[in-house]
Parts: sequence; structure tokens; C-alpha cells
Amino acid sequence: MDQAVRRTYVALYVGIAVALLAVAVGWLAHAGALRGLGDTTFLLRTSLVLNWLFFVPLAYVLTFVADLGSTGAWLSLYAFLASFALALGIRFYRTDWTSVRSKQSAPHA
Repeated sequence: MDQAVRRTYVALYVGIAVALLAVAVGWLAHAGALRGLGDTTFLLRTSLVLNWLFFVPLAYVLTFVADLGSTGAWLSLYAFLASFALALGIRFYRTDWTSVRSKQSAPHA
């Protein structure tokens, strides 16, 4: 294997290992708790904004403008995952859990 390819592979592999921590904490734990709370609108809006106004433009800039190729695309993915986890973490920890009321489903006819 070419050394340049190996260096790129190792760097991306380490990056995805770190990004999986953000996914585990941000998406699985915090997003699951917020969904259970019924805070799905925040999740939808945050996902849309970060995907279309942050991830896609950053991926384009890093991949094509900065000429980083696939490394730029992966770096933008890592930045997106970390920012999404941060946003969910902030929302989760700023929630006043003492005032949370569970939603009741509508009665069945």
C-alpha cells in the first residue's frame, strides 16, 4: 500500500473512531431522551439547519475549494457530528426536568 494512502486511511480511521463517540453521546443518548420528552421539533430543526447550512457547504468548501478531496468530506462529517452532539447536549442539559410533563395520547374512538 502506498504510504500517502496509508497515512490518509489511518487519519480518517482515527477520526471516525472519535466521531463515533459524538454519535453515541449526542445522537443515541441525548436525542433519545429529547425524543422521549416529545421535543422532536427541536431535533428536526437542528438537523435541517446543521445539515443544509453547515455540513453540505463545509463539505463542498473543504472537498473542492480547499482541494482536500475525500479528507475534506470526512472532516466536514466529523465537524457536523460534533456540532450536532454539542447542540443536543446543550438542549438536554438546559432542560428544566422538574417542569417536564409527559404528553398524553388522544383517546381512541
